[in-house]
Amino acid sequence: MSLAATSEAMVVLAVAQENPPLIENQAYLRLLRLFASLEPIGVFPLAGSNVSDATTAYGVSMWHLLNGRPQEARDIWKQLNNATAWGSFAVLAGEGELAFGR
Repeated sequence: MSLAATSEAMVVLAVAQENPPLIENQAYLRLLRLFASLEPIGVFPLAGSNVSDATTAYGVSMWHLLNGRPQEARDIWKQLNNATAWGSFAVLAGEGELAFGR
């Protein structure tokens, strides 16, 4: 990661630390807090029947992948493959990860 990208990431993670009140998109803030080590991994849904849960699950799968836990990431992608929120970007991304053999 370049120095500029690292600086930009630190700015975004600083927002997560502040934990601002939101009207919507709480899933994204919770994921930012996870990546900033401000939220424990065990409190996230693993798949889900709605778009927010699917989005969160895909974000958690990326956390696992980036933290050297590829099997846990694959397990979540498999769960997303069977999720009822089939039109969600997260479900499609999980299917793509499996299709490309990650």
